[in-house]
Amino acid sequence: MEAVVGAIRQNHSVTEQQMTQAMMANQADLEVQAALAALRAAMNGTEPPKVAVEAEAAKLKTSRRTGKSRRKG
Repeated sequence: MEAVVGAIRQNHSVTEQQMTQAMMANQADLEVQAALAALRAAMNGTEPPKVAVEAEAAKLKTSRRTGKSRRKG
């Protein structure tokens, strides 16, 4: 997680103290909470909730035949 946070800090040219202050100031924000939860989940090797739900929905989706049905005999 340190490597990811370090890369984010470097890309946005902010210090660790600035990141900590921003997270503390906005910790009540639902988007910040969701982003931190997704980051922690990704660091643990699990898919984000939205991706997991979409993958499950794709598995459950049944394919429909279009065109004439095939008859044997």
